[in-house]
Amino acid sequence: MTNSTTNRTLRYALLAVFIGVPLANFGLEPLLSDGSQFADDVQTRVAAAGYAFAIWAVIFTGMVWFSFALAFGKEPDSPSLHRAIVCLMIAGLASIAFVPISIFCNKTIGWLDIMAHLIPLALASYFLRKHVAIVSDLPNPVSAISRWSFFGPSMYFGWISAASVISTSLMANEWGIELGDTLATILAITTIICLSVFAIWMTLKRDPVYGATVCWALIAVGVKQEAFPVIRYSAWACGVIVGVVVLFQSIGRRGAFFAAVEAKA
Repeated sequence: MTNSTTNRTLRYALLAVFIGVPLANFGLEPLLSDGSQFADDVQTRVAAAGYAFAIWAVIFTGMVWFSFALAFGKEPDSPSLHRAIVCLMIAGLASIAFVPISIFCNKTIGWLDIMAHLIPLALASYFLRKHVAIVSDLPNPVSAISRWSFFGPSMYFGWISAASVISTSLMANEWGIELGDTLATILAITTIICLSVFAIWMTLKRDPVYGATVCWALIAVGVKQEAFPVIRYSAWACGVIVGVVVLFQSIGRRGAFFAAVEAKA
């Protein structure tokens, strides 16, 4: 098998994985569960309002678009792209595995599965950025429309970053870790601030999609935390700050504010 054939096969494999992800999450789950597996989750101080999880439909659509664009588009090859594809496939398989894990397993295994999303997605973000930097000066550049498909991995990474905070809190509760009211509030706010700082950093590194996704999560945390006003207003304040940075970055960089969409793309 030639190197070119191998590269194309890898892209087809990525597409197959991310066709399987929504099928597993929206098709397999109703067969295995009545949807009540999250009903008894402890309401932690970093939990988000239920409506926020509708973003999964956008993420899954974005990842199918991204995979389709790679499989049938003209995106040039690079070693960094190959590594990113492998990382994204691992995250996609972890997403498929999360369906039975969320139904039949405990929160610790669920947390491990979230880490199997988070670490590969962080690496994929790095490799995709490196790939774009490598190929941006090549002749016959990829169209901006095709490159906008890169929003899928960015949104996926952003949402899993927020979800990892919730998953960690659920695992801590399962382990019987109990904090006093004041300490629990301080820890929740600190976590929210740290996530916001990272989102701002990613946005300034020309990934406003990541920042906007975290902003969505922070607003939803504020909506959920009605019982804890300090956490609620902290989450909302951080969400607004991240949102302003995203808006500033988007306006200031005009058509090239997203790292994937280089000036020549």
